[in-house]
Order: sequence, then C-alpha cells, then structure tokens
Amino acid sequence: AVIASRLYSAAFRSTGELVAEMGDTRLTALSSAVMAELQPAQDSSHFIGQYILSGRVSVTDDRRIEDLLLGSLAASPQVIGVALIRPDLYAVAAARTSGGRPFVTSAGSVLTNPLYRLAFRTGAAMPGPDWGEPIYAPGLKISGMPLLEPLRRDGEVIAVIATLISVPELATHVL
Repeated sequence: AVIASRLYSAAFRSTGELVAEMGDTRLTALSSAVMAELQPAQDSSHFIGQYILSGRVSVTDDRRIEDLLLGSLAASPQVIGVALIRPDLYAVAAARTSGGRPFVTSAGSVLTNPLYRLAFRTGAAMPGPDWGEPIYAPGLKISGMPLLEPLRRDGEVIAVIATLISVPELATHVL
C-alpha cells in the first residue's frame, strides 16, 4: 500500500508538471502569434508619427496625410483603417474598404462622431502608444482593436494616430 501510494503520488505529480509545461508552451506560442500579428501595426503607426514629427509633412496637409495613411495600409494587411485626428477634431482617414468601395480616404470634421472623439480623448491622455478597448466601427462594419498613438510637440498633443486592427481577422490568424 505504501509503494502504491508513492507511485500514485509520483505519477500524479509528473502528470501535473507535464500538463503545466504543455500549457506554458501553448500560452507562449499564442502570445508570440498575437505579438507577430500586432507588431506591423505598431511599426506602421510609429513610422507615421515619427515622419509627421520630423516636420516633413504638416498635420494640416490633408492630401499628403491621406497618401501617407493609405500607403501605410499596404505595409500592414492587419490594419483595416487608420486616421490622424487633430485637437480641433478634424480627421484625415484611410480604410481598405468602406461602403463597398476599396481604398477610401476622407478628411473633415469629426466633431459629431463619438468614436473619433473617444479615440482622440483616450489617445491624448496616454503617455505613449497603446491599445484601446475594442470597438465596433459602423462605417467599416467591423469590430476592431484601436492602437492609439499621441503625437506631441513641445509637450502638447498635435494629433492622435488611431490604427484599427480587425478583431475577426486577428482571431483567424492567431488561433
């Protein structure tokens, strides 16, 4: 009985350690897959921000900002939309598709749009780039995870870059 008890304890402990190790391995793999899927959006957003802060393009130059945002979509297939939102709640945005049309850009006041107001307010309060709460974007007809990056010059927020990743696409790629 003593030998059986010790064998049972050793087997139980070994099984527990094996299950924990397998769980750790799977969790690490899932974490790596999520990071690999999100990193291109972070890199793209950071590049746009640094390019604007370098002074090579003004936050008020709608045409150049539209081109810059639209071009950033090519580099990051995970990104379904990106916008530059100024403190006066004027935004320049680009999306892969909107309203059934591909490669859509827009510029104008978003004062009455609660998602843009929330993105600006949340992003401006952040010390640096970070992921916001998942949202539903009715114009794009999709749920997404926003990456918000405040752009500061002399301590003042001059704009927030909001980059949106498709939650359904993210789930498909990482699971």
